[in-house]
Amino acid sequence: MPLLPAERCEKEASTEPPSHIVRLQTESPLWDKDKVAQVRRAAHAALDFVAPRNPAAENAALIVSILCTDEQRMHELNRRFRNKDTACDSLAFPAKAQDHHRFERKNNLLGDFLNGFLGDIALGYQGLQRTVERHRLDAHAHCAHMTIHGVLHLTGFIHDSAEELSAMEAAEGTILERLGFADLHPLALP
Repeated sequence: MPLLPAERCEKEASTEPPSHIVRLQTESPLWDKDKVAQVRRAAHAALDFVAPRNPAAENAALIVSILCTDEQRMHELNRRFRNKDTACDSLAFPAKAQDHHRFERKNNLLGDFLNGFLGDIALGYQGLQRTVERHRLDAHAHCAHMTIHGVLHLTGFIHDSAEELSAMEAAEGTILERLGFADLHPLALP
């Protein structure tokens, strides 16, 4: 039976949190649709994990922007924003730490942040692939892992000490298990 307008409004005003938003941009033809779908799936799983721990998720959806790109672009981003003249497989740029350098410059950054925007993640295809080959990992599992790793960085996880690394790996392991992947540590991180 269809809901009446008043019932529909009550249902819409329920206490369920809003769905999270993953803004995904693919810049390189190296990324096939299955890997891009895995990035989106992993990002949503990570956002579901961090939402109960994040005050920004109370009234709004958590939002991340992910760029799936190639090694040349990763080299450029790493040099520009981290002063490192090398390519890498993944980068995370938390919104609160950015100087308004976004991949999608047309968005209102302040409005996004106030409405749950966490930041940007960049994933480099060739770097991810090298790690997969070097450690004989499942490509989809590693892609999911690096996406989750990026989302966790956006929410404040770091791995500067053994204790912080342990906490981050535990969170990653929990999320990866929810996605059906297990036993990726310690080889998944170079």
